[in-house]
Amino acid sequence: MHDLMTAARRFPETISADPQRYAKLATPQEPEVLLITCSDSRVTPEALLDAAPGHVFELRNAGGIVPRYRAGDPGAEQATLEYAVQVLGIRDVVLVGHSGCGAVGALVGRDVPTAPVPEVQGWLAPLPVPEDDDTPERHDGAPPLTVAVQQHVLNQVEALRTHPVLDDSVTLHPWFLDLTRGQVLRHDAAADAFVPL
Repeated sequence: MHDLMTAARRFPETISADPQRYAKLATPQEPEVLLITCSDSRVTPEALLDAAPGHVFELRNAGGIVPRYRAGDPGAEQATLEYAVQVLGIRDVVLVGHSGCGAVGALVGRDVPTAPVPEVQGWLAPLPVPEDDDTPERHDGAPPLTVAVQQHVLNQVEALRTHPVLDDSVTLHPWFLDLTRGQVLRHDAAADAFVPL
């Protein structure tokens, strides 16, 4: 925490080094994309997309989960989707799952938390359990949980489609980030497979 506080104290120096860039951030935001992903600290959207502040509107939570739409029962995810589309005019939604996801690991029974986490269990309980890898290491060398996380991403895309604010003008982009290989895959609907971007 000390290092983070030191960095925060240096932030005014960062701003003064590039005042025009940060002055632009004081104007209304105009992000290009809504990125939905896990709150896992190893997943850093700005690094993944090489994006400057102001370019990515983010929705992050444990597992990158989007609950199915329920009229009259708003939540943070539903409110974020509505704001992104209706107010910011975003037309591209990228949903990124990642290798070694603890939430998906818990869903398939691989990563069982060692401490009592009733809120986490309640958060995961309504989700469909994705198909798990059938071997610890898949034949193509992909890390464990790859199949399960990719299926989880597609399940979240289906949940996104239940939200009426996401009409035909909004494009959904399911991605998978392999942290061990440093590779990003996208889902090819025609092939029904995740392929390199």
